[in-house]
Amino acid sequence: MSPAAADDQYAQAIEDFDALRQILPTFRSARAWLRDADYFSHRIKSFVAPGVQITKGVVRDNAVCAVANKGCNTHASVRMLTDAGNGDDAMVLARVLLETAVIFRWMMIDQPYRLDLYCLSSALFKRRWTQLAVQHFSHESRLVADAKAALSAEDSAVVEAAFGNVAYRWTRERQLDGTFVEYSFEAMLKDIQKADGTSATNDFMYDVSYFMHSAHAHATADGMRQFKTLGREQFFTCQLGFNDGNCTLALQGANTYLCWLLGHVAAYLGLRDIEAELDQWFTKMKTRQSAQKKALHGTA
Repeated sequence: MSPAAADDQYAQAIEDFDALRQILPTFRSARAWLRDADYFSHRIKSFVAPGVQITKGVVRDNAVCAVANKGCNTHASVRMLTDAGNGDDAMVLARVLLETAVIFRWMMIDQPYRLDLYCLSSALFKRRWTQLAVQHFSHESRLVADAKAALSAEDSAVVEAAFGNVAYRWTRERQLDGTFVEYSFEAMLKDIQKADGTSATNDFMYDVSYFMHSAHAHATADGMRQFKTLGREQFFTCQLGFNDGNCTLALQGANTYLCWLLGHVAAYLGLRDIEAELDQWFTKMKTRQSAQKKALHGTA
């Protein structure tokens, strides 16, 4: 690809980025009310130890809003990195955004149960921090006391009911017999595929998109080969510049993943007009990309 063609592709990704960001204020103007806390799913309450009084609930709408905001922030961060020419780290953040979108879609398949698990994951991490504080900071009595105080007896009982004896993983579902089924990222995609019936799209996400981003996130040898200037160096250096070769790919991916995430957020909130606007953005984006590819290969 010529430098001019590469610049044109990145310029188009920026145009798509800007158009997508213009949709964000419509969520606030739609005035979707953030509802108060609600009761836990019965599938969690049924495993709470007898005699434990449950006084708290889950604020599901706040969790949904938080996930949407995280996705929008990550999307903006990808653009900052690509504008700076740092395509490698932009690919890492694009993977984070893909994971955020997948997790949200997976939660929406079985709500409110899975959304409740997500809300309770903060208490799960509090429990783990208490364990770590006791294990590693026993000489700091104040720190240990504060960690224990942050996790109430009610929190502990609900976390045990929801997650059992696990350190971190919250994407696990308790069965009627008390056993657990755990979900990896790949298992989430298969669950989404089963629910949506879009096997080609979801297979592509894991087999291609996630694979490509992971090479950078995990510093694999393939990802390291992206430092194309290294072959011209004679001496060891820690000052190689950024590689901009993946900037367009990272920004295009981030645009797609945020659109996917926000589309499902809009569906959760019942904002059909915003859903339609996001669908229109996606259709236009894919049409322009297809036209660019045809022009690049001389088939237009």
